[in-house]
Amino acid sequence: MNILREQQAELAEYEVARHLEKALAAESAPKWARMVELHGMWLAGSREGLQASIREGTFTGLVLPGAVLARAALPGGTWLEADVTDADFTGADLSRSDFRRATLNRADFSEAVMDESRFDSAWMLGTNLSEARLGNCTFLESNMADVRLQGAVLTQCDFAAAEMAGAALHQARLYSSNFSGARMTKAQFYRVRAQLCRFFQAVLAEANLSSAAAVDCDFTQANLTAANLQGADCSRSQFVRAKLRNADLRGAKLGGADLCGADLQGARLGGAQLLAADFRDANLKGARELTSEQLVQARTDQTTILPNGMAGPYMRRSGAERPLLK
Repeated sequence: MNILREQQAELAEYEVARHLEKALAAESAPKWARMVELHGMWLAGSREGLQASIREGTFTGLVLPGAVLARAALPGGTWLEADVTDADFTGADLSRSDFRRATLNRADFSEAVMDESRFDSAWMLGTNLSEARLGNCTFLESNMADVRLQGAVLTQCDFAAAEMAGAALHQARLYSSNFSGARMTKAQFYRVRAQLCRFFQAVLAEANLSSAAAVDCDFTQANLTAANLQGADCSRSQFVRAKLRNADLRGAKLGGADLCGADLQGARLGGAQLLAADFRDANLKGARELTSEQLVQARTDQTTILPNGMAGPYMRRSGAERPLLK
């Protein structure tokens, strides 16, 4: 019975595609504009409308700003250098699509299925990818300032060297994804769930990671200057030679974290969990709100600069946990 239903569904999809192809071929107007028109009629419930349903279509260089293709079925499409600024692709199937060097500014891809798609060098200023499904996608060197990824699910995606200043990733789920070299100044990671992600040399200055879970992640040499990690769970994560100057780490979970060579000058660490945190060669000069109980649980040695500016290792009741008053 299930096989029969699958065959009937495939036949229905084939028939829709044939009707759409005939409708496009019969028109003298640009066929893709006609496709959008027919799809709009379908969305409105018109009997004369046809869902945009094309597999592996070629849309290279297409210019259709503001196109409404919500719930379209366009898997495997080639959109190289296309311009669909302000377009609506909500809930669309765009899996295995190629959007390299395309202009997608302010386009709405919320709730879209976009697995195995490519967005390298694309312009995505203010693009909405909220609650989209993104598996094995690439965004290499794409310009994604102010992109919206709230509630999105990202699995094994690559954002290396992407421009993501002001990106909003509230409550997104990030798995085994790469943000190495990405510029994410003032990005919002509130309540993000990230696991096994790489932020090597990423710029996260003034980013908001409060209440985020970034377990087993790699922030080696990342710039987290003045970042907010209040209440974040960064257990077992790597912060080797990271810049955390003036960062807010109050209440953060840093158990087992590697902070060797990190710059934590002026950072706030009140209530942070530091069991087995490694501060060898780290600079804690001027770090605030640390207690003796916290530091004795962490690993320090003679290369550690303690909050009072003296070299470690930290000794209980030495008072070195308190920064010197100016």
